[in-house]
Amino acid sequence: MKKTFFLTVLMMFVGLGAFAQDIPLTQEQLPKEIKSFIAKNFGDKVFRSAKIDKELLKTTYEIKFEDGTELDFDKNSRIIQAECKSGLPNSIIHAGIQDYITKNYGINYITEWELKTGNRQEVKLNNKIELIFDDKGQFLRLD
Repeated sequence: MKKTFFLTVLMMFVGLGAFAQDIPLTQEQLPKEIKSFIAKNFGDKVFRSAKIDKELLKTTYEIKFEDGTELDFDKNSRIIQAECKSGLPNSIIHAGIQDYITKNYGINYITEWELKTGNRQEVKLNNKIELIFDDKGQFLRLD
């Protein structure tokens, strides 16, 4: 009986994995909201690739540029993650977070940003320090 239950659960997980799909997209095939966001904030970057990552309960658009910059958007075309080793543009980071970084970390800059569960925002600086902020850009803690 235990063996049958275990095999059933195992087959369910294997079956769920079969629903995951990576579908390549051209820049023109991206939703208009994502294309507008890229044009406004990353217009100087050379587009390399895009794909839609469809999983059972989650859909993500993943965009990559020639310089290694990466952006992830949710199914509603809302940015959820950004990474740029030369520094993310201020236009995509909450002003409160930018002010905190400037005041407390001077010459350091944000290389990674992610929207976490509960609308918390995590940033990583070029000196590898990771900080957590709330949805209003208020500092919460170091990570």
